[in-house]
Amino acid sequence: MEIIKSTIHSSPFIGVFALATEKHVLLPNNVEKKEERRLGELFNAETVKTRLAESPLIGVLAVGNSSGIVVSGIVEEKEISHLKEKGLRVKRLAEATAIGNLVELNDSKGFCSKVVQQKTKQEIEGFLHVELKYAGIANAEVVGSSIVLTNNGFIVNPSISSKEFKELEEWVKLSGNATTANLGDVFVGNSVIANSSGAVVGSYTTGHELMRIDQGLRGAMQ
Repeated sequence: MEIIKSTIHSSPFIGVFALATEKHVLLPNNVEKKEERRLGELFNAETVKTRLAESPLIGVLAVGNSSGIVVSGIVEEKEISHLKEKGLRVKRLAEATAIGNLVELNDSKGFCSKVVQQKTKQEIEGFLHVELKYAGIANAEVVGSSIVLTNNGFIVNPSISSKEFKELEEWVKLSGNATTANLGDVFVGNSVIANSSGAVVGSYTTGHELMRIDQGLRGAMQ
């Protein structure tokens, strides 16, 4: 697994602006061709440039896996059509806005915030073929911002309790690491995007953080 440091929109909070699954990497339209090609190779996935709700906030307004992506109810029909033309399965969630901040998942399991309605949870489970578990991580409702989960492992907000951490590992049947990114950001989902092939972390991420992120996403023991 290769990990690189970078920015998107001149920001180290790359998880706000991009989304990686095993099959696709969604990026803002202004990402340069050279960088787009580099990320496609890193993630071993097809790159797709887009906007959601006329904004570059892809990681906030969408979440997905190999089965497709679900997007915020404010995403426009023309944007959904563009994604479908690129070969993605897409479902708009009428009663969800910042869905990327509230849900995180891999190809089989995931977590969602307790503020997500049961109906919306079931829609996501059915469309993306996953099992979701309601969770509160370190007393934060923004579960999607608090964890990065791949098919191999995960990283999570270091303020998590040992009981919560054990419950995460038992649910996804993977090992992970509690860590920060971007020089102390506990909301790792805002600072890291990853799949089983690679990861991109914000440019402020320290060497110590990189080591723990690498261990967690590989599913290595702490």
